[in-house]
Amino acid sequence: MTKLSSSIHLLVFTLILLVFGACLDKEKIESVLKDPPRKELPRSKLGINAFFNDSRFGTIKNQADDVTKNLKFKKIRVLLRWDDKSHPSPKVSPNFTFLDSILSEIPENVDIILVTTGLPSWMSDRKNWIQDNPRVSFITYWLDPLLEYVKKAHLIKAVQVWNEPNDKSLTENAVMGFKSPSNYYELLAYSRDLFNSKRVNKALVNAATTAINQNSNNALEYNKDLISLGAHRLVDKWAVHIYGSQFEKFFVKGGIKDVLSRVRKPILVTESGARGINKQLEYGERVWPFLVENLRNLEVIYIYTYTEDAPPDGTYGLRNLSKFPFSDLYLKLLN
Repeated sequence: MTKLSSSIHLLVFTLILLVFGACLDKEKIESVLKDPPRKELPRSKLGINAFFNDSRFGTIKNQADDVTKNLKFKKIRVLLRWDDKSHPSPKVSPNFTFLDSILSEIPENVDIILVTTGLPSWMSDRKNWIQDNPRVSFITYWLDPLLEYVKKAHLIKAVQVWNEPNDKSLTENAVMGFKSPSNYYELLAYSRDLFNSKRVNKALVNAATTAINQNSNNALEYNKDLISLGAHRLVDKWAVHIYGSQFEKFFVKGGIKDVLSRVRKPILVTESGARGINKQLEYGERVWPFLVENLRNLEVIYIYTYTEDAPPDGTYGLRNLSKFPFSDLYLKLLN
């Protein structure tokens, strides 16, 4: 960042404080106008996104051993997509064998949050919708049988229903009608009813929006709208995503701290990380201690992500498939 752009940033943020009347002490003002200092990683608060869906990084057992034994993670976020592989037709039952293969390799002392999202191709045909409603269809076709499975899976401690519903670029969000927060609220309400009726003794977690501290897709406003509708009362834990910096968004009036203070539930950062194998460690040492210090009721930060097939300078992955396969964060966690 140039000196000129830094000066402009300072001027703009000062104007924001004046306009919104945010009352910050001198220490807080200084802390949000520059990157927080690097501190030790808050290991006790860290989990990992590990999806085990790319065999080029090794077998599921190899990857699970690396995550739990080498990197010593006790909290893992696992993805299960509703797609043509898991559910090829509305006329057949869903298939959870991939999830079976993951759970069979995870040690008993690990807690899993299962995030489920996505749509099979046949959901693009309105004729397959139940009650002409894609959200009712998701509940009936997919979440209902999934919860029957989850009830018996003791390693799964929580289920996160959907992912980033405010992302306008995703066709599946358009099909589900999630441009309107009220439609995601409806899905969450149906999910709560299903958890209760089935007596599922697992935590229900909302879908985190795109990064709550960034401007794209109106993420903060989407969270505000959901909370105004009462979505926080439906869940056991509230999830957000944090990428980038924009630390001032935590402290301005009506900002992140104000919004999340209304939730009064444990907070999960279900995705956070940085691109580039030489940038991940610094990001973690600056941002994650900052989150621990400034988010009340923060329970876990799930690093994004364990593996990703992307170039070394553009990957979120602790591991990638290049001749430089490990990030600085991976090597730090290994020690």
